[in-house]
Amino acid sequence: MSHPLFQRFELAKSPEALKLMQSTKLLLLGCGAVGGMALETLARSGVQFFVLVDFDRFEPSNTNRQVLATQETMGQQKAEVARLRVESINPDAKCVAVNEKVNGARVLELIKQHEIQIVVDCIDLFVQKTEIIQACLDAKMPIVSSMGAARKHDPSKINVVQLDQIRCCALAKRVKSKIELDGRDCKDAVCVLSLEKPAPHPKDADGVKMSLPSYAVMTSMFGIWVGYAAIERIIGGKFIVSKLK
Repeated sequence: MSHPLFQRFELAKSPEALKLMQSTKLLLLGCGAVGGMALETLARSGVQFFVLVDFDRFEPSNTNRQVLATQETMGQQKAEVARLRVESINPDAKCVAVNEKVNGARVLELIKQHEIQIVVDCIDLFVQKTEIIQACLDAKMPIVSSMGAARKHDPSKINVVQLDQIRCCALAKRVKSKIELDGRDCKDAVCVLSLEKPAPHPKDADGVKMSLPSYAVMTSMFGIWVGYAAIERIIGGKFIVSKLK
């Protein structure tokens, strides 16, 4: 076996698959609920070079769904905590933490600077997400993007699809519409989304919408699906997507 930490992965896939994972340079955008679990999946599957991007810090409300949010990490930069997490899993890993809110142009800079081979997008900001997907499409950079996990309850409805195949996800529909409005074909953009109809948005006694509800089951499963999609792309050279009827 080539690496004692990843013997079981090597048995599940192959020695060649592990080598591909270990040689991949990966850019992860967002180290919160979905991104934290995607990172956990990828770090434990052999990826050894990460650029980790997140502008935010951990706060108490993150605790119910973000694997990196603990009493010890409250107030700390998410990207820095993510870097330490990867290094604690695999001492051979190299990570670059970027404590910024990035747009499409900045992502292209990071791709060029670090010779990135695949982008994993787990941010939840519509404008930045759309810019980043557009930039990756223009650069022909493989990207898998997580869509909305809030107000969803059934993990069996999560799937990997092409962005032009989306349904039942308000965020994905907005992203798709903006990309197509700008004259781009979004069929090469791959996303993880839920086919479940979202639950109603809760309101307070005055009828004002409250924070978007989400919990660990859904965000963690989204992260694992994102990690799975990236692994299949790294090993097999293409994303494995479902064709929706």
